[in-house]
Amino acid sequence: MKSAVKFTLIELLVVIAIIAILAAMLLPALNQARERGKASKCVNNQKQVVAAQMLYAGDYNDYFVTVANEDPRWSWFVLLAIKGEVPDYEHHALSYLTIRAMQCPSAPPWAYNPTNSYATAYVGMYGMLWMKPAPYLGRETYADFAEIIPSSTPPYFIKISRVRRPSELPVLADNSNCWNKTNESRGYVTPDGEEAGLPSLRHQNRCTLTMGDGHVDSRSATELWNQPFKMKACTADGIVLSY
Repeated sequence: MKSAVKFTLIELLVVIAIIAILAAMLLPALNQARERGKASKCVNNQKQVVAAQMLYAGDYNDYFVTVANEDPRWSWFVLLAIKGEVPDYEHHALSYLTIRAMQCPSAPPWAYNPTNSYATAYVGMYGMLWMKPAPYLGRETYADFAEIIPSSTPPYFIKISRVRRPSELPVLADNSNCWNKTNESRGYVTPDGEEAGLPSLRHQNRCTLTMGDGHVDSRSATELWNQPFKMKACTADGIVLSY
């Protein structure tokens, strides 16, 4: 009768050490693969947002909704959301796209906040361009568009046909909160760093963003700064990069 195979303590420790070394070698590769999957999902989400914006523009006289100034009821994602997904603003939702598609998979998720309507309407979404005077834009106030959705505190809209070089105009981007220095997304993105939302290098030091002609791109901080529509960038945890 054969005796049972026995291992010494040293042999067991050697096996455990080998397993630990292999795990240490494989985990970074697995994490990178997971992040590449999230980046791919992010690209797909942004394409869906722009498709919803185009549907909105088709229904509302060629206007592309951006960010409501001061009044979250008219923010882009509230208007595009499916009815019932944003309880405080349900009567403003026009049912173009589910909220899940409006969030970066690498960012903290959006959640309804019954005690903070501002947070409900802004925190957790991709950053839509906050309209500011710029040579590429046809800046329109809601006063010129009041027959569609009357509002006393109007947002700005882009009229698509008045954008001169849409392939150079970022309209949607990954973003982080550079006020609070967090990975928390905001519902808006700005080019100059005056506001909380800046393009975020969330995907392996690159930012996913969508241009006015609908194409989605991935850019580094240097590429964001050197593009025709200059934009500062921040790290995933909201630290603004200097240039």
